[in-house]
Order: sequence, then structure tokens, then C-alpha cells
Amino acid sequence: MDARAPKAYAEHTHYALVDRILWAMAQRNPLTWPAIVERFGVSRSTAYRWLTVLEDARQRVQLMDIPRRSGLRTPVRDDARVIAQ
Repeated sequence: MDARAPKAYAEHTHYALVDRILWAMAQRNPLTWPAIVERFGVSRSTAYRWLTVLEDARQRVQLMDIPRRSGLRTPVRDDARVIAQ
């Protein structure tokens, strides 16, 4: 086995975890175990375990105070429209 394999495996699992959390955050409806089974192809028992973890992650992220730059809230003006009006 290559000495770099554990690091590559760890990086892969971190990306997979981030992918799962981002998917959970993008869902408008409450998460369900059938949705997890359909999206990730895991067993029902695994989906139940993931459901509690993903719901907890969704709640924690929603409660975070994420700082926003003021420039992101300013609407972009289209100069062509301003000239045409």
C-alpha cells in the first residue's frame, strides 16, 4: 500500500462529507430517509443514521452568523440601461 493512500482517503471522505452537507442545505423540504437513499445509494439503516447527522448540520449552519461584505448587497447597475433611459 502506498504511503500517501491514507491521506488521499481522508481527503476523499472530507469532500464526500462536504458534498452531503451541501446537498442537505440545498433541500427546501425536510430531509427524509428515502431522499437520502435515492441520492446517495445507501441502505435504509445508513440513511436513518445520516438523516440525524445531516439535520443537525443543517440546523447548526442556519444558526451561524455569517459575515457578509457590504458590496455583495449592492445591486449591480447596467450602464447600458441607464444611458438608454
